[in-house]
Amino acid sequence: MRAVNNMMNLLGDLAFAPFGSAPPWVALVALSAVAGLLMMIVFKYTSYQTKLKAVSDRTRADLLAMKLFKDDLSVTFASQWDLLRATGKRLWYSLWPPMAVMIVPFVLAIAQIGVRYEFRPLAIGEHALVTLRLSEDAFQANAGVPLEAPDGVEVVTGPVRVPAEATIYWEVRVAGNGDHELAWQINHQRILKSLPANGGLRPVSPRRPTTGFWDQLLYPLEEPFLATSPARSIEVGLPQRSTPILGLDIHWLISFFVLSMVFALLLKPFLKVQL
Repeated sequence: MRAVNNMMNLLGDLAFAPFGSAPPWVALVALSAVAGLLMMIVFKYTSYQTKLKAVSDRTRADLLAMKLFKDDLSVTFASQWDLLRATGKRLWYSLWPPMAVMIVPFVLAIAQIGVRYEFRPLAIGEHALVTLRLSEDAFQANAGVPLEAPDGVEVVTGPVRVPAEATIYWEVRVAGNGDHELAWQINHQRILKSLPANGGLRPVSPRRPTTGFWDQLLYPLEEPFLATSPARSIEVGLPQRSTPILGLDIHWLISFFVLSMVFALLLKPFLKVQL
């Protein structure tokens, strides 16, 4: 999984590179348009276009029959039943096999967009909660482990220890721009966690992942903890990013899906795709 994440991180950097210092919504709209185009192309060449065309024709025929013979209950009920079956077939032909082809690259792409739009870097003067969770044995031996803060990061409070959760908390304040690195020395291992400050639209990681599949999928930027590591997780409370489009501050994922579908439907006639 780490090799896949490394490749996707590189592709993500390349995809966002052209947008430079543009407002975040510009990249989101542009990538939604590209996603809509790619979805239509994949759908055209992986779906059963002939069968979808036949189902569409059958649907129109059933609707016409219901309109022409609305006084004949037997024809109306038969047409409604055929319409229901046609709807089910259309849904199936739309999902298989296009969804099987698109699901993996689409999820990986969503993860790359998410590391840029779900959270933002801290601004100068902002505070963040740092949470270090250890294994029970490591906590017993390292309950007093200090947080090594680099220049540009000030430890405001902490450590606050919660033995029942084998967890230690700190509050930090950012005093300088850049990619800072928090560090702990635990059981002769140096444990690191990134702390981004300012820098506009760029990937940030609020959590260093474990070796779990979903953890690595959602947080692809940093090396995962090995099963033998004394640390179980490290989280930094980064602020949510706001990306308003046309004055509407909607969650980026909803905006992306809606815009992708709109662009896909707009491109449908030009690509001659049967839905």
